[in-house]
Amino acid sequence: SSVDVGMLRRSWPSLIEHLGERRQPILRALLESATVASFDGESVELAFPPQFRSNVKRVEDRVETLRSALGDLFGISPRIVCVVRESRVGGDEPAAVANVEEAEEPSEEEALKRLKDVLGATPVDGDPED
Repeated sequence: SSVDVGMLRRSWPSLIEHLGERRQPILRALLESATVASFDGESVELAFPPQFRSNVKRVEDRVETLRSALGDLFGISPRIVCVVRESRVGGDEPAAVANVEEAEEPSEEEALKRLKDVLGATPVDGDPED
């Protein structure tokens, strides 16, 4: 039953739904732009795209609510770290931090995306004979 980063990513929509049920519409909306960047058992790193930079502070203000929601769903109460993740190096974020993660991340997501494309291709396109 150990929670890992993959499980958190897959279950993120459930967390967002849960916050909606708990009448936390602001936190819910803020977290819709977040991606689970990493989880080491101690802390969850949430990455926000640069255009949602202002969400970081607002999520940090509501971090206890988020932790208790994570506790409800996953039985974890990690430290929450919010970062702004540039898609390219630049801006005032420490580039090193951004890049270490970036290096491994697209591969997994790309692989999943490609897998979906392959699996989804046939049924979606229908019969070539049509």
